[in-house]
Amino acid sequence: MPPEKIHHIRGRALRSLAYPARMELLEALMSEQPATVEDLGRYLDREPKSLYHHLRPLVADGLVVEAGERPTTKRPATLYRLPADRLELDPEDRSKAAREARLGMARSVLRRVIGLHQEALENRETVLGGRRRMLSLGHRIVRLTPSGLQRVNAKLRELFELCGEVHDERGQPFALTLSLAPATRSSTRST
Repeated sequence: MPPEKIHHIRGRALRSLAYPARMELLEALMSEQPATVEDLGRYLDREPKSLYHHLRPLVADGLVVEAGERPTTKRPATLYRLPADRLELDPEDRSKAAREARLGMARSVLRRVIGLHQEALENRETVLGGRRRMLSLGHRIVRLTPSGLQRVNAKLRELFELCGEVHDERGQPFALTLSLAPATRSSTRST
């Protein structure tokens, strides 16, 4: 298996991450690529024409690339994909723009998680317990040694890789959201 290619997001591309709709497009392309604007519209349950406003800056910033064309009955439709297997904020970038981009991403992801949980709770077919559980949420503050932190990071990577292995176009979509952040002393007192 070839090593995973990573595209580091830096510079002006950080601006694109401030828009939840652009984050959703990137998320859709992680699952559905290559894809046309029509494919992305179906995936996101949005009007395809409304996506161009957000897709163009993603292409201009190098976060999405054109990947050829698909023939249609009218004219060929442009295919889009991510520039690498994985997009990541540049871990060396500690600029104000990078910090703001990370916080913007966190806000966008958490809003999306809340919406997904609300939809799932309103759906009577959502299984809430047992081995076929469809909805889960947890939060834990733990004290980790450097070796413990390495083990946690390895498990997080393994979990994301597993999601790629079990991905099947015929299956029901699920969202997996993980957060790892150092906790302050004040945040540990409240638990």
